[in-house]
Amino acid sequence: MEDSISKQHFKNLLSIAFADGILDKAELDYIFKKSGKYYLMTEDIEGIVSNVIHPTPLIIENSKRRAVLMFELIKIMFLDSEISEGQLRQCSIFGVSMGYSDKIIEDLVSQSIQKLEAGEKKSAVKKFIKSFH
Repeated sequence: MEDSISKQHFKNLLSIAFADGILDKAELDYIFKKSGKYYLMTEDIEGIVSNVIHPTPLIIENSKRRAVLMFELIKIMFLDSEISEGQLRQCSIFGVSMGYSDKIIEDLVSQSIQKLEAGEKKSAVKKFIKSFH
């Protein structure tokens, strides 16, 4: 992950993972796997607060990439078996910052969660997310 979208996505994943106040091993492993980065620096942790307050808009013209990144934001909430209100709120905020309408983002996130909980394949959930934009 090198480009500015990938760097911001790393920050978004980290912010959602920490929104419940706990950054556990499964979440860190997922973030590291998706980012290709295998360490956290002080500025990464310090940046969580500013990222939450002032999310950077991500202009992603490729709808497939946008859907994949949105899926990853939703997926990280599942890794510790509990989805907090803070995580849902952050996921929605970051979804809007990626270009999803604020009118549909809560439905997109909640329906995607339901599909994952029902055991639908990742590819089907990504296709569902892509249909929103």
